[in-house]
Amino acid sequence: MHVLMGEMELADIHWDEDSRTLSFTAARPAGEQGSVFLWMPQGIHIENSGTVYVARNRDQSNGELVARVPLEFDGTPLKKTIHFTLDKSKAALADWPPIA
Repeated sequence: MHVLMGEMELADIHWDEDSRTLSFTAARPAGEQGSVFLWMPQGIHIENSGTVYVARNRDQSNGELVARVPLEFDGTPLKKTIHFTLDKSKAALADWPPIA
């Protein structure tokens, strides 16, 4: 979603540490499509993948993942919730969670 680099399209971004849940609301005109990209360090995985596409880094040296969450808009705000799991044996959480 590069219209305004997410400035106006994403709202109500919230990270819940206890449930490892990221939620956000996205808004764009009806008929528009977009994607939200999430960076995940090694050891973090999406639990409710649904229509989330995951790609491993090119050299596969450290297990980082990038997830693309596709969005289709009908003119009303779209709320998304993504649940994550943590593999503590592989976790590298220096920069986690993904938002401040």
